Amino acid sequence: GHYGRGVCPFVCGTSAGEFSCPSRRFKFGCKMFTGIVEEIGTVKSLTLVGDGWVLVIEASLVLEGVELGHSIAVNGTCLTVTEFVPGKQFTVGVSPETLRKTSLGELHSGSGVNLERSIA
Repeated sequence: GHYGRGVCPFVCGTSAGEFSCPSRRFKFGCKMFTGIVEEIGTVKSLTLVGDGWVLVIEASLVLEGVELGHSIAVNGTCLTVTEFVPGKQFTVGVSPETLRKTSLGELHSGSGVNLERSIA
């Protein structure tokens, strides 16, 4: 459906102008979050790779039941898991646009981050 102006109500990253729900565009659809932080993770690295960035975060609780393609909110920004080591760490890709429009660009090795799994 059409959600008007502003940020997608499903926290999937669309944030400018008029838009239709991106669940029609993304393989895994829009994700919903409770807003309750489940765990504080630790940034292991944020590395430039090609045109984007790769963020590796040490965590355990949010990795319970995780699969490739699942979404985890990192400091409130929905990101897609691209790799993980169960109970230890996960990797997400971060676009330059996401770094510009969020606080994720300020992260460095050792930074604490709020983590939450999607509920849908």
